[in-house]
Amino acid sequence: MMIRLFFSLFFVFTLFSSVSGVRADITTDGSLGPAVNLSGPEYEIAADLGKQAGGNLFHSFGKFGLDSGESATFTGPDSVRNVISRISGGNPSYIDGLIRSAITGADFFFLNPSGMMFGPNASLDISGSFHFSTADYLRMGESDLFYAMPTENEILSVAAPSAFGFLGENPAPVSFYGSGSQYAEDNFGMNGIKVPEGETLSVIGGDILISGGQFADAGLVETRLKAPGGEMNLISVASPGEAVFTESGWDTDSFSEMGNMEISQGSYATVTGEGAGNLFIRAGRFVMDGAEPGPYSDYPAGLFATSLGDKNGGGMNIQVTDDMVITNDAFIASNNLGAGNGETVRIDAGNLLITNDAYILRVCKEIT
Repeated sequence: MMIRLFFSLFFVFTLFSSVSGVRADITTDGSLGPAVNLSGPEYEIAADLGKQAGGNLFHSFGKFGLDSGESATFTGPDSVRNVISRISGGNPSYIDGLIRSAITGADFFFLNPSGMMFGPNASLDISGSFHFSTADYLRMGESDLFYAMPTENEILSVAAPSAFGFLGENPAPVSFYGSGSQYAEDNFGMNGIKVPEGETLSVIGGDILISGGQFADAGLVETRLKAPGGEMNLISVASPGEAVFTESGWDTDSFSEMGNMEISQGSYATVTGEGAGNLFIRAGRFVMDGAEPGPYSDYPAGLFATSLGDKNGGGMNIQVTDDMVITNDAFIASNNLGAGNGETVRIDAGNLLITNDAYILRVCKEIT
């Protein structure tokens, strides 16, 4: 498992280095609308570039990438509840710009089975939830499938998305490098990888790396993923199967092998809000390493769930089939700064190692 993690993360770093600094492109593939090369740096993605079925607006891109200073704005009628986008061209998506939505309340599903990388300038400006995935298909309702690769005579479902499906043995990775840093927020007003209060942020793919990155002349900056008072799902898989929404969380029992996840260099994921939200983590091996956080990081690597007001927190639910390692001052913190209770932290791991001043902090709720 250690060897597999090393080579996977080496591949992610190499891939990231090869695309950063290269002008990104957005093109449609012609399967759900006209085939066009969109004009940047402020890309406009209107509803007539895709197809709508009920409350679902489907888009199919050949390429989707944003360089620093670029933006992609999705527009459409108020009847749209879900914007479902696939990238079918066979290249990873490098996002170092802004994804914006002018469709009030719409949730976003963003599928690229070739991989996704987010740079230090990556940012979201949406009013709903956002789900990033390298899945091969999205199950809609009970049995309808929307594949990431176009198929003949495909039928677009009016049902809501219910699961992310993977067909191959090595799902592509998702990586974040300095996305949503405090430096970017303080100096440039960037939202980072953040959804509004009470909404959901999901990252569902192969190996997941959440690490520091270089921001202009600022040096190393951390990544911050935020779903204040809402729900965050971080799911890493390494075999065919379906990650299924359920009322109690996520069902990943169909996977024979789970993937690797790492949070490092001052980076963290948080559901802190008026009432802290829910955080679900599913992986085969999960490492939080607080070493070398960088000069602009406020904390070592960690998971935050702080209730700020009178509402009670939700819960952290962490399931790791093999090793979970918390090291070098990294931490899990569940507490409250108001009248509400902090979250319950539940960890189910094959092996749990806490070392080098790492810790788990809880206030007002038990750790089980």
